[in-house]
Amino acid sequence: MKRFQNYSHYKLPITMNPLEYGKLIIKIDELNLFIVQINKTNIALIQQYDELNHIKFFKEGDLIFEYKDHKSADNTFIRSLNNKKFTFRDNELTLVTTDLSVQLNKLIQQSKLIFDFKSILNLNSTTILKNKIELI
Repeated sequence: MKRFQNYSHYKLPITMNPLEYGKLIIKIDELNLFIVQINKTNIALIQQYDELNHIKFFKEGDLIFEYKDHKSADNTFIRSLNNKKFTFRDNELTLVTTDLSVQLNKLIQQSKLIFDFKSILNLNSTTILKNKIELI
């Protein structure tokens, strides 16, 4: 029985084996590349390396997203998709982690902008006081 991960309304096969994704359309041995029909509308283009699969997921010919599956131990792999990592052991989801560094970087940039704006305001009010100009 094939198992799936539901992600953003799509069913992603839970496997490191490209042939378990669905019906094999084309296999290019020189590139370790598999093109697999998952269902009527979805196709996966899977490039396989030693301990890694790079997957491009298409719906009706349009690239929806890309992700990577990394083998980490026997019967265990980690799927990296956007800023999340999904750990599967024996085809069961065991752990989900989220990378917050992107959000943290945005927060730092915003705080720097606020800090710089406050510095400019402080500098202007200091300059104004030194020149004895009154503010209304």
